[in-house]
Amino acid sequence: MQKKLKNLFIGLGIGYHHQVRIMHSMVKERCDSSMLFFHIEKNVDSIGDDLRFNYSMGYKDFPKTFDVFREFIKKNKFDLIGLGFMSHHWDIYVELSKVIRETLPNCKIIAGGVHAWHVSQEDTLKHCDYICAAEGEELYSRLVDHLTSKSEVSPIRIPGLIEKHEGKTIHTPVKPYMPMDDIPFPTYGHENTYSITSINVDKPILLNEDSLVEGQWGFVHIGRGCVFRCTFCINSIHKNPTVRLRSVDRVIAEIKEMKKACKNVRMLFFEDEIFPVKGNFLREFCEKYKKEINIPFWICLYPHMLSEEKLKMLKSAGLVEITMGLQSGSQRIRDQIYDRKDKNEIILKENKILSKHKVMTYYDIIIRNPWETEKDLDEALDLINQLKRPYYLKIYTLAYYPNHPISIRALREKMVDPKEVDARIGYLAVTTPHRVSAEETFWEDAFVVWHNKLRTRMLSGLKDESYFLLIAYHGFWFIPKMLLNFLYKRFKKNSRWELHVFSYLIQKLLIVRGYNSTRYFFITLTRLKQQGLVWVIKKIFSKVKSKFIIPKRTSSTL
Repeated sequence: MQKKLKNLFIGLGIGYHHQVRIMHSMVKERCDSSMLFFHIEKNVDSIGDDLRFNYSMGYKDFPKTFDVFREFIKKNKFDLIGLGFMSHHWDIYVELSKVIRETLPNCKIIAGGVHAWHVSQEDTLKHCDYICAAEGEELYSRLVDHLTSKSEVSPIRIPGLIEKHEGKTIHTPVKPYMPMDDIPFPTYGHENTYSITSINVDKPILLNEDSLVEGQWGFVHIGRGCVFRCTFCINSIHKNPTVRLRSVDRVIAEIKEMKKACKNVRMLFFEDEIFPVKGNFLREFCEKYKKEINIPFWICLYPHMLSEEKLKMLKSAGLVEITMGLQSGSQRIRDQIYDRKDKNEIILKENKILSKHKVMTYYDIIIRNPWETEKDLDEALDLINQLKRPYYLKIYTLAYYPNHPISIRALREKMVDPKEVDARIGYLAVTTPHRVSAEETFWEDAFVVWHNKLRTRMLSGLKDESYFLLIAYHGFWFIPKMLLNFLYKRFKKNSRWELHVFSYLIQKLLIVRGYNSTRYFFITLTRLKQQGLVWVIKKIFSKVKSKFIIPKRTSSTL
């Protein structure tokens, strides 16, 4: 009897976890297939639900994690390992490939994801055997069949596969995409599911468990692609941008299968870059979802896509939260720099509708844009100051990834240092004005919330530094609007001492809220208003339960 090929799918970052599960489902009957999820984006510090600091980290931040990975693959002796990664995980991809080569010299490595496919094919091939330059389901399935048969034919010529052959890079043309309704459901609860957690970087843990099975969150994709081509986004360099949707019946069927395996799911997050809100699809989805699923859910949308009629349908179906890609409060920046055509008046109109129907909104904001003028910053703050509360601001630094239109323009106009146009730098997702760069590493060694050194950087120097500080505060729903309005007027007059005093008071307030029940009390009141008494009672019960019941975890023996 022929031995089954031993295959491992690796998910780096939450962005590829869903895809890994789909790929596993495609080949699990034909090979000995495992899944390994890395949880390596570090939460640097946090004070409640109001202030979080996260940044993308490289392999040097997790040296012991890779020791755990080395022992894991050494024990299992995999024949094929698939690595899907995003640009800001480049360093981790390189190190993982190095560990695989050293530990399992005969193991084949295939890399996938938009970075490997669109951004840096030649560099990616230096660390792997193949690149998946297409959607991976059919390609990976055919590669498994090829390697299982022990075929020596090379180049392999699987549609969409890139490989090195006799010193040349071989590109096999991509075939038409697989019909969306033919894509299999993700795998949940498989016995060969593992995760490496590095919450404590000095003591990483390998767990033989599927965290989603016991978790309260479910993740679903309705379709693939995005109709917009924002200059900072990978969609701007995608060669064949298309948007394809699954049928509503197929989406509903997948959620039902998920609920069978993940019995504690209380919230669904639709991971589509843009949730489909066109008439017929939306109407059918809302009717069937409410009738057959009836679980609260969260979506992502682009400004100007949401009417009150559409919101009413979504709200009736179970919508509770939306992430809205605002990116800049300056209409000029959105139009001329980001290639986004939404108008400020439309954004404010949608905000009133969202507030009226009590849907919590998370606005994405990009800071550290070198094209922003003082006038742009003032316009942005004017817009944010008009938004109805409560809402949250998710603030990201502008990252310059290779080959992206905004990076090319920044280099041409000498707005950025060439060494910053590098996948290894990545981005910083924070509510404070700072950007990851090669030279600025002081918080990686010891980072304290509102550290004096960081506050000094924010409050000294250029006016835009203080602007970032102020913009972050607007996301805090518990700060009286009267106080923010006063601060804003003083800021417009370029008065600094109020900002210093205000930041110090907020620092103390946040610390107090972080260490006593005041924080939880305020959050509970807000959630009561947003989501109702039943939801809050369940949340409180869950929180109390978690304090006294230790979840069952099985550590894998290395």
